[in-house]
Amino acid sequence: MQKKKALTEPSPGIYYMVPDPKTNKYEVYTQIEEPGTDPVHLYFWDHVSKLVASRFKVSQEDISDAYTGIPRGRVIVPVDRTGMWIIVHGNDIDLAAYGAAILYEFGLTELATLNKVRWEHDTHENMMPHERGLVESVCGIRFTKTGILPAPVKLKRK
Repeated sequence: MQKKKALTEPSPGIYYMVPDPKTNKYEVYTQIEEPGTDPVHLYFWDHVSKLVASRFKVSQEDISDAYTGIPRGRVIVPVDRTGMWIIVHGNDIDLAAYGAAILYEFGLTELATLNKVRWEHDTHENMMPHERGLVESVCGIRFTKTGILPAPVKLKRK
């Protein structure tokens, strides 16, 4: 009997949830792990920070050091006989709203239906408060688990 071929081969890698000011939602941006490599958020951030700066019409230099300032995570290949793929995340997004998009981007949708994907919170993937605050301040937004909001306007006292 021939094995059923998946539409997309599952892939390990890293992702960022990039805010979109037009929809106030996040979009998944991925870097797939090539054989023999280990993608690192710090290096991928250069591309992502350019996109964020462009979307919010701000200087990339102002957010270039804030690679833990937006939601992110990693997809890990199975390491044992269970065949379980692990998606680690910083618990900074609503998985009910964005989990399917992450699964799709890494070719894991079918495996998830077979209970071969496990989501795990890993504090290493958390947004760091200082960097989160920097991105929010520079871009004029506030992060929520389901998307972004405009930053509250501070009234000046007379």
